Amino acid sequence: MTEVTKYIADDGAVFDTALECKEYEAAFINPEMKNVTFITSEHKEVVFSSHDDFFTNINKIIIHNQKEYNAFKTVTEFYGWYFNEIDQPGTWVYLDKLDKFINVDEFIEDIVAQIKWERDIAMRTLADIGIPFGHEYKDITYKMGINSIAKLLNEGNARVIQTGGWDI
Repeated sequence: MTEVTKYIADDGAVFDTALECKEYEAAFINPEMKNVTFITSEHKEVVFSSHDDFFTNINKIIIHNQKEYNAFKTVTEFYGWYFNEIDQPGTWVYLDKLDKFINVDEFIEDIVAQIKWERDIAMRTLADIGIPFGHEYKDITYKMGINSIAKLLNEGNARVIQTGGWDI
């Protein structure tokens, strides 16, 4: 006698393995999950899978809208994966140094704010050392960034103040 095990999804579809059944149910329950984009560290786009190690090699997740986000949260939590940092639609990239996914749009906004802050410090430094910062110098600070300004100041034997910065 041969014993055969079959797995039946909530809608009656029959599968040979529990994994196939779970994947089918995840897609069936949340069809929007098919639209979420997963990119591996090798820059290959892959389709969602419920394999335990699926997220091990994923370094970019693109969630296009709120429906996809809701599906992503439902499905990942169903399988026991919790990405608390992924809290809205967007492009999410995994940073090893932080050991989490970050929202690229928010990250870029933070970097722009940091650059503006450093530009303001650089402009005050130019004023402190007596370099006028009329229109031409203001344009330089916008275009060059803090490192180039520091180099410009160092070449002129001017003092440079230490500013904060990102370490990423």
